[in-house]
Amino acid sequence: MPNVSGLVAYNAAHLPTPGTNMPGIPVALYNTVTGKGATAITDAAGKYLFTNVPAGDYYIIETWGTPGTLSPVDFTANQAAMTQPPEVEPPISALTFAPPALTDALDAVTPNLIKITVAASDFTNENFIDGPVGIKPLDFSGVILTGSNLITVADNGKMGSFAPGTATMTTNFTEPYPGVTPGFVYTNSTTPSDGKYTVMNTRITDGPWWGVSDHTTGIETGRFMLVNGANPGSVIFTQNVTTVPFADYVLTAWVLNLIYASSGYENPKLALEVLAADGSILLLQNVNSINPTAIPVWYQNGFKFNAQGNNNVTIRILSQGQAAQGNDYLIDDVAMYRVTMQDLVTVKKSASPSVIYNGTDVTITTLITNPTTITADNVFFKDVLDPTLVFVSGSVTIDTIANVTANPNTGFTLGNMAGGTSHTVVFHAISTAGASPVLNTSSATYTAISSGSGDIITNTVNSNIVSLHRPLYNLGQSSTDLVESVALVQTALSHIINAEGEKIQAMLAIPGISQANLLAINNSVQSNLDAITLLEGILQQKLQAVKNQIVGC
Repeated sequence: MPNVSGLVAYNAAHLPTPGTNMPGIPVALYNTVTGKGATAITDAAGKYLFTNVPAGDYYIIETWGTPGTLSPVDFTANQAAMTQPPEVEPPISALTFAPPALTDALDAVTPNLIKITVAASDFTNENFIDGPVGIKPLDFSGVILTGSNLITVADNGKMGSFAPGTATMTTNFTEPYPGVTPGFVYTNSTTPSDGKYTVMNTRITDGPWWGVSDHTTGIETGRFMLVNGANPGSVIFTQNVTTVPFADYVLTAWVLNLIYASSGYENPKLALEVLAADGSILLLQNVNSINPTAIPVWYQNGFKFNAQGNNNVTIRILSQGQAAQGNDYLIDDVAMYRVTMQDLVTVKKSASPSVIYNGTDVTITTLITNPTTITADNVFFKDVLDPTLVFVSGSVTIDTIANVTANPNTGFTLGNMAGGTSHTVVFHAISTAGASPVLNTSSATYTAISSGSGDIITNTVNSNIVSLHRPLYNLGQSSTDLVESVALVQTALSHIINAEGEKIQAMLAIPGISQANLLAINNSVQSNLDAITLLEGILQQKLQAVKNQIVGC
């Protein structure tokens, strides 16, 4: 009976020819009629061999994770009923050598499933070639995705699929998703010209364009959109999406620079955009420049936005560059999710003293804590003071260590904060004259979402509100006012005493005044003097209070 053999190899240039052979990779031979099969593990030379293979229709499948026997394998002796093994690319850890920089995974250069019909002759050189690819996702630390992908067109933004074993460089003959790409002309050419696009599966490296499989699957079944950028403002991808007013969402898309040449070609120029229900722009963000790399690299790009008062929005991917040498790119896995921002830090602020006067030195303390198990990256502290609080330059300490250049008004970095850690920031400010109360908050901002191509989305957590109060008058002014009031009363009293004396003198000058009248006048004067004596005691107490305040300062 015939034999079936081949090898599994790695080709750094994504060409369908053997490069470095890969040992230890499972390859299954599966009879599509009987449902029986066997799995061989490639030998030290990266080769597999099935001997004694009966006539019939078979799939040869590169199927990482499926148990098997080290090659060679006698198929007749080892075949057993099984479910058809899945097509699965080997992980990067399957390589026995270090891959190029930026490599995160392997993807298919040739189909992971080969269809054969065994009769009398051997099948040889049934090879599987894999290549390196970078997968640079957005880091969603601190963001909780809720629900399912709200992009429903183009197979939920995945661009659909072909049957297992479809030849590489296959496109749809007709446009698969009419209306999704209104700004570009569809072509079934695998090398669309300026202003055109296609939807296809695994590419083979040709000209200045990378060979690569789609982002979704990494094998020949998955498809991507290939765009030859042109006509700035033209729509590459669009869908109207129902939203919850004032809810937060993220819009993302995976983009790959199809050009591998290091010079002479334009990098991808495209943008993600969200339109409100009235057609106004809620947010537009250009995709950061994706430079040529030593291997093909998928970058997930995107941003967070708030739906504002809209019950629906229109999401768009726009062409932003003219027709040029270059500006050629792949798009895959467009997605939009509702999100909840998870606060990775807490910020607690206090100030002492809470009652301030002109010239009071206020100590402001803020505790920033990460109570989660997730690292908060690039934590940035800021405390914009009320204009009546003047920051004391050089007074900042972070965890008791002085930082003489830090200024809370402009902010400063605290670096990455691992889960369970905290920082205490202390600084001083001098109070000047102003209204009351004085309200202040501080904040900590950290990277909530980031991508390898430079998209940064931050989240800011504010502290509690600290309230400082100024008395209506300060101590010095109120003491002065009190002394002045005592002096004014004393002056008035002196006039009253003088008037009482003049009254007695006038009565004595009256000829023949009776003794009874003199006694009445005396009693009146005595009563007034008793009242004055009582008031003098009160004034003495006021002056003593002022004295005590001054001594206590």
